[in-house]
Amino acid sequence: MISREEGAFRVGGYGYVFMICFVGYTGYVLWYFQKELMVLVSRLIRCLCVSRIIHRALLGSVSSQGRLSLSYTCKVCGTRQGPKLFSKKAYEEGVVIVTCESCKNHHLIADNLGWFPQSKNSRNIEEILEKKGEEIRKGIELIDFAKDRPRITSATIDLTYLRTLPHGTLGKEYTIFLERLNTTPDDRPAVKFVDDDDLHYIMQRYRETHDFTHLLLQMKTTLLDEIAVKYFEGLQLGLPMCVLGGVFAGLRLNPKRQRAFVQQYLPWCVEQAVNSRLLIAVDWENHFEKSISELQKAYSISPFIH
Repeated sequence: MISREEGAFRVGGYGYVFMICFVGYTGYVLWYFQKELMVLVSRLIRCLCVSRIIHRALLGSVSSQGRLSLSYTCKVCGTRQGPKLFSKKAYEEGVVIVTCESCKNHHLIADNLGWFPQSKNSRNIEEILEKKGEEIRKGIELIDFAKDRPRITSATIDLTYLRTLPHGTLGKEYTIFLERLNTTPDDRPAVKFVDDDDLHYIMQRYRETHDFTHLLLQMKTTLLDEIAVKYFEGLQLGLPMCVLGGVFAGLRLNPKRQRAFVQQYLPWCVEQAVNSRLLIAVDWENHFEKSISELQKAYSISPFIH
């Protein structure tokens, strides 16, 4: 789930149930059948219209139970923001995105995927990779993720060196991305509510490589683009909370942007997630000197055209 500022969604009628069932079914069908149903599902998604009735059912009320309040200083413009209200459930199991009223940048306050704490459905990194087959395993060049557990932090990568690389390379564009948001690799929210050591690492890797996904997909940090990235990640990894969270946040957009998300972003997300390599399994540490266009070609990514 993704909660944005005012709280989390509450079940609000049959429209809500229909949307969950439709998206859940679509995600799992894609995961198991992938390319064979790509054209069919893309057409179905393009035909999906969010009616006013469903929209009201989803947005009719904000949960009043277990709400949290937050005030913070925006790292981009330096202004004091808040208090922002959101649900405790979203903070512990989903994703919380708050908006700076001054510069309109979006900030991730919590980035948890509720799928992970469910021990009965837990998967380790090998099982996730097996879902995508041998094609993905070939993308893990010289790195045994389960054993070596590489990290993306200020201590493990040389940001000073990356700044000297040519424009267009992964390393250079990564530093520009960080500087634009006035952040560092260490500023991601810490992983919480995950006791299993293997799953804890997967969550950590997911967060630390999130910015590289942004760069390869050429997604900005607007709310609409952030939703698209989350949906892409959810489809790639088979994480239901991530997938559904992207849809719920998308429905918080105004009608014009809702249509753009459903008709343009969503079909593109599905196509990229099905056809591309599993990006969490990419050894980004060894590709900083390569151009983003070269990596897009290598990992079968066609960037979204804004």
